[in-house]
Amino acid sequence: SFDRPNIRYMLMEKFKPLDQLMRYVQEQCGKSGIIYCNSRAKVEDTAARLQSKGISAAAYHAGLENNVRADVQE
Repeated sequence: SFDRPNIRYMLMEKFKPLDQLMRYVQEQCGKSGIIYCNSRAKVEDTAARLQSKGISAAAYHAGLENNVRADVQE
């Protein structure tokens, strides 16, 4: 079912995407979330940028080895 009251979606118009993302993630301190990107390269880049700011983040996409994906899910 698509009715998932425990999941919230947020859409924003992009002006300065990375700045907006960093600000939003920092406002959600202590919470978990998923950031969707339109390519594997963008997933890797976004995770790396978040990590460089001290934010716990991991890339997750179909191109990862099964054991790596399992580690990320934990």
